[in-house]
Parts: sequence; structure tokens; C-alpha cells
Amino acid sequence: MYKRIVVHVDNAEAARRRVASAVAVAQRFEAALHGCCVVPNLDLAMYGGAPVPGDIIDQQIRALEQDLESAERVFREVAEGAGIAVECTGERARAAAAMTAALRYADLAVVGKPDPDDDRCTAAGVAVALAFGTPVPVLALPPGRSFEESGSRIVIAWNATREAQAAARNALPFLIAARAVDIVSVVDDEGLVNGEENAAERLMRYLAAHGVTARPHNLSAEGKGEGEVVLSQCQELDADLLVLGAYGHSRFRELLLGGVTLNVMEAHEIPILICH
Repeated sequence: MYKRIVVHVDNAEAARRRVASAVAVAQRFEAALHGCCVVPNLDLAMYGGAPVPGDIIDQQIRALEQDLESAERVFREVAEGAGIAVECTGERARAAAAMTAALRYADLAVVGKPDPDDDRCTAAGVAVALAFGTPVPVLALPPGRSFEESGSRIVIAWNATREAQAAARNALPFLIAARAVDIVSVVDDEGLVNGEENAAERLMRYLAAHGVTARPHNLSAEGKGEGEVVLSQCQELDADLLVLGAYGHSRFRELLLGGVTLNVMEAHEIPILICH
């Protein structure tokens, strides 16, 4: 069960909606909510090593402090008075580093998907960094979506790996509360998932032991990328939450469902719960 939730709060346009989503999740599970308010540190590298006048540095530091105060104000305006225990911290740091530290004592992270149209958004890379750098499940929200009414129709992307197993287990509080749960597996030419027969059906039986009724879907890629298959099925099922495992591969990090890469994170338009 999620009893302590940490939400990443920056000065982005989507921050207020992100905090409201975290509040809704905290209310749903009667959890405490920690607002981890973060703005970047002063980056002198942008001046290419040239001397920077002190008044310019002071001006930029003041601007960063104002951004931090704005982020803290957004969190308090949305979270305080919501009937949950709240805590707010603020610092100038890398968002992933600040969130990683906060998540040492938490059960769930709520973060945003990067918004290339908002230069105040510091969410780039945060979800993936937390998924790989902490054992805590990460709820990643697209900029235009909130979570107040989400989590009722859940798709589990299942490839019978340890990472997918961790994601499914960590999603149990959401799965138990959902109205509909569907298991989507992309099978090979022999109908196997990661060399295993009836993998989706076996997960279905595991979830049934936890009181979750789920429907298995064994799909062929038919020349499509596996990520495309999963996201297309989410759309067809009108899912409002996708659960998937994060997998590190070679010298870089990928999200894999067989061949599903970080493109899944970039393309998703619904909330995603990821876990390593």
C-alpha cells in the first residue's frame, strides 16, 4: 500500500495539475504527500568560461529563488486543506537527485513527462532516472493529463521478466481498486512470451489471488514495434493507466517489453506506472 508519496514540483505550467493528481492519489490511499520542490542550480557553463559579473550572478540567483518560492506556493495552495498530511521541501538542485533522496522514505513517486514547449519544465529524464535509481514505482503523467479520475481501466504490459513482475506487484494498490484490468503480451511466432507459454494467463491467476479480475490479451506484433502494439491496445481498451517494467540494457537505458524502448515513454499519452 502507498502510505507516503513524493511529487516532483517545478515551475512548469503543468506543475499545478501534477500536484492535484498527487493529492488525488494520496486521498485515494490515505497517504501522506511530500512536495519535492526543485529548481535548477545556477549554471555558469552557459557563459562558456567567460567571466560573469557579480550583479548578473546575483540577478540569476534571485530569479531562481523566486521560481522556487513559486513552486512551493503552488504545492501549498493545492495540497494544504485537502485532508491529507503534507510536507514541503525546496532546493536548487538536479530534479532527479533531489527526488532520489526524497524517495528513500516513500512508496510512490509522481512526476511529469517532459514538455518541450515549456522551458520551465525540469522533468526531462526524471521518470527514467527514478525508475532505475530507486526501487520505488514511478507514476509519470503527460503534461495535459491529470490523475483524479484515472486508474480505473489499467493495462499491464507483460513480458514475463523480473522487471515486469516488479511493476505488476508494485501496481497492486491501483489494480485492486480498478474497474477493469487487461494484461497485454506480445507473443513470438510460437505463441511464447519470453520463452514461456500462457504467460498472460499465469499473471491473471496470480492477480486473482489478490482479488483482481484481469483479462489476458496475447497479440502478435505483425511487423509493428512492440511498443506500438501495446500503446495501440491501450487506446483500443480506453485505458487510463499503463503499467510496465523498466529494463536497463547494454551501455544505455531502455524500457523494454521484448523490444519496447524509451519511445514508449516519449509517445505515451496516458499516465504510466513504471518500476525496475
